[in-house]
Amino acid sequence: MGQQVVEVCEFFWGLCGGSYHFVVDGNRLVHLSRYALSVRRGYDGYCYSVDLSAIRGMHVVRVNLSEGGEPGVVIVTLFAEDLAGNLGLGRGQERSITILNSYELEHLGEREKRLLEDWYFYYRPMLNSIRMWALELFWHIEASKIVKIHLVHDLKYPLSFLIPYSEDDRVQSFNALAKQIYQMWIATRVLKEFGYRGDELRFESGSQKPIAVVNNYAMWYEPDLNPFTMCKSAIQSLSSIPEKLRPLSEKVKRMRFAWLVNPLGMRPDMVFTPAKTCEEFLRNPFIKLAVECKNVEHIFWELNAVSSAFTYRELYQPEHIVIASLKTVPPYVKELLAEFNTVVIDNVYPGGSGEQELITYIKHALS
Repeated sequence: MGQQVVEVCEFFWGLCGGSYHFVVDGNRLVHLSRYALSVRRGYDGYCYSVDLSAIRGMHVVRVNLSEGGEPGVVIVTLFAEDLAGNLGLGRGQERSITILNSYELEHLGEREKRLLEDWYFYYRPMLNSIRMWALELFWHIEASKIVKIHLVHDLKYPLSFLIPYSEDDRVQSFNALAKQIYQMWIATRVLKEFGYRGDELRFESGSQKPIAVVNNYAMWYEPDLNPFTMCKSAIQSLSSIPEKLRPLSEKVKRMRFAWLVNPLGMRPDMVFTPAKTCEEFLRNPFIKLAVECKNVEHIFWELNAVSSAFTYRELYQPEHIVIASLKTVPPYVKELLAEFNTVVIDNVYPGGSGEQELITYIKHALS
């Protein structure tokens, strides 16, 4: 039988939409590009010319990703010849996303394989803990779609690794996912310790509502501490700034002019305040405890942490600032940050030596 060449196009949409195609070769998923006779690159993706006669009878796993709705990922298995568009054969079958656990991803490089070690050792146990606590304490968790998919399904690979066209995009997407999982694990670990029950936990950056209230302090997730944009820009003009915020607003203007404040650095991972609403915080911008979650090696965040600690201290004067680090942090970094009223607790992960130390510190700070 002669060649039967078809063109299959995929787009640079990461995990925000589109379809990716993998040929099943034993227990491996091999991206369709490995079978392409030629590749045509466009402005927003690649088109692969594939000889179907070379892969006829083999199965293809199509990963469909959608921007809106649930579940967000649909897995379809079909025969390679169905790529020609004759899907009326009816042989394509929708599968659970967990079918991906049955395969190895052939396209992963050394960077991703190292990250996969962290995925198995740190992040899958964190997700398993969050699932267990949510069932035990009757939580309904709202988070980004990609995080929710991993909360519902225990996946062998992070979905980020399915992006076929760019190793850099896979790593960048994984880093963003891992950061969110670490933040959520620390937040839920604290709430588990306080026995917080039966409520929605909404992990939304810049939300106007706290996640929860423990020991009469509200826990806020990634709150916007810039007085000119906080509370969804509730302050529309200088004249509308509450009295207690006016000195702070003047400080922000002076520090920004002196290049000492990065507005993006005024969004800590978590804070605990007596304020249960944005309006209360605007009237009394007091922070009892600020928590930063660092899930990468200290060399990637130590200087930024100094800058953030300086900003928090100068503007809000929180009683306590703590950095929870997934990885080990050398003494000199801890000593440097201690000068900025910041405690560093390292090896904070499920079963790590710093897990209970962090919980003890937070309970003391909120007592």
